Amino acid sequence: MNNVLDLVFVTNMNLVNNIKVYPGMSDHNCIITDINLKVKHCRKPPRTVYRFSKGNMDAVMHDLETEFERFDRTDPSSRTIDDNWNDFKTTLMSSLNKHIPRKTLSTRKDIPWMSPETKRKIRKKQMLYNKQKKTGNAEDKRKFRELRSIVKRELDIAHNQYVLNLLDTREPASEEDSGKATIGKKFWNYIKSMKREHISIASLKDVTTGEEVTHAEDFSKAFDTVPHARLLKKLEHYGINELVLGWIRSWLLNRSQRVIIDGASSNEVSVRSGVPQGTVLGPLMFLIYINDIGEHITSNLRLFADDSLLYCAIDIPQDCLALQEDLDKLSQWSYKWQMSFNVSKCKSLSITRKRNPYLHQYTMNGQELESVKSHPYLGVELTQSLNWNNHINNITTKANRSLGFIKRNLKRCPEQIKDQAYKSLVRPHVEYASSVWSPHQKYQVDKLEKVQRKAARFVKNCWIREEGVMTNMLSDLKWDSLQTRREKARLVMFYRVTHGLVDIPLPKDLLPMPCMITRNFHPKKCRPLACNTNYYMGTFFPSTVNI
Repeated sequence: MNNVLDLVFVTNMNLVNNIKVYPGMSDHNCIITDINLKVKHCRKPPRTVYRFSKGNMDAVMHDLETEFERFDRTDPSSRTIDDNWNDFKTTLMSSLNKHIPRKTLSTRKDIPWMSPETKRKIRKKQMLYNKQKKTGNAEDKRKFRELRSIVKRELDIAHNQYVLNLLDTREPASEEDSGKATIGKKFWNYIKSMKREHISIASLKDVTTGEEVTHAEDFSKAFDTVPHARLLKKLEHYGINELVLGWIRSWLLNRSQRVIIDGASSNEVSVRSGVPQGTVLGPLMFLIYINDIGEHITSNLRLFADDSLLYCAIDIPQDCLALQEDLDKLSQWSYKWQMSFNVSKCKSLSITRKRNPYLHQYTMNGQELESVKSHPYLGVELTQSLNWNNHINNITTKANRSLGFIKRNLKRCPEQIKDQAYKSLVRPHVEYASSVWSPHQKYQVDKLEKVQRKAARFVKNCWIREEGVMTNMLSDLKWDSLQTRREKARLVMFYRVTHGLVDIPLPKDLLPMPCMITRNFHPKKCRPLACNTNYYMGTFFPSTVNI
């Protein structure tokens, strides 16, 4: 039987340029067709704003005073809050529409540095282009080229000035603050609009002997699944004042949400679980809710928002069973408090240099955890051997990608803007949590320094590859080498650790240096740590003590 199963429907046959049928699977064929369709560009509806500087605010205040008198006479306590609010809003908007002039703003903000005068010149340039193409007159062609160069120069100047205004070009308080406090929100919005592509200092790893097994746990839709009733019950259990608890209850309950796209909104849906994201209280409520997750667990548990890390040293096979019991306890906790783990994203990583490590298949919620050779945790790539090659490759790739981005978009900007953009967008990639992974092998150090050398050539716009040129450029820019900056960062972190400013335990063999009368001696000096392996020698404490 000849049956027609696969169809292509169009409203206009002229839209179809070509159509072919290829053998498919089962009873269906594969239809390939070329259709001429225009891409639909969704533009936001124009926005109307009030021009208060040209309005009659006295008349508005008079209308509001009259409304308040009427409001008091109508016994507002007998109505609901929503009715009173709608009544007040209607009166206010009516008065504003009556006494305050309005204007409609265009929603196109893709070229905010282009002035109306430049737009007129662009239109005139297009007219001259059409004219010289039509007539072929040499004078018309000269006028077009002359105006084109003027428009191009004005656009370059306007773009540079726009970016310069977004950047606060004052000198930062210190080198550590460079690229942080001096960058405004508008500049980051500009970067996000141009870029299509996030962390805090990671805690230093506990120094252990033997094999370390780490499990990275991931909550499924963590912030959206916190049950309101159980959260309030926990807050009450922790002794939160009844008045404060009432405020939190009012903040959590009776919420609704909707989606707005191009000015059109969906129906509202009530929200019965989850903490509002983008608020100060949201992460705090989530942390309070999962605060007791580590009870009755013998292994080490690290929590950072919705990321959790469970790990312990495996010295004997029974340690594997103990770690599996802790995983089962986490599963029981998640079932009890309705916070499910996304097992497909939970990974098992065995950190060891043993030739014959203890192998164990760990499970969670009845599903096997995937064993991996490396896994990112809080922005740092951890591997089985704690080798940082993967991490350095990742961060240099990201840094070079960001450097290419600013090369494409800021190539005509002054040196000052390029310098600030490098410090804000590129250098943080190769310095984040460097106290943990700072390399001691030359090829890794050179790979990181290569990123800064590329940036220096771009900032100085100098591509000469001769001996001494790069050294002079870095000196003119006053850029310390990345290795020097990492050493400074490690010394700062070491000071914070030894003075109790961060909650990181000191190794037991870190002892003060015995008193010696020498020029380099000081009372804070520590005894160098004995290292049996190169891996341990390159870790934080041994390498920092030797700086």
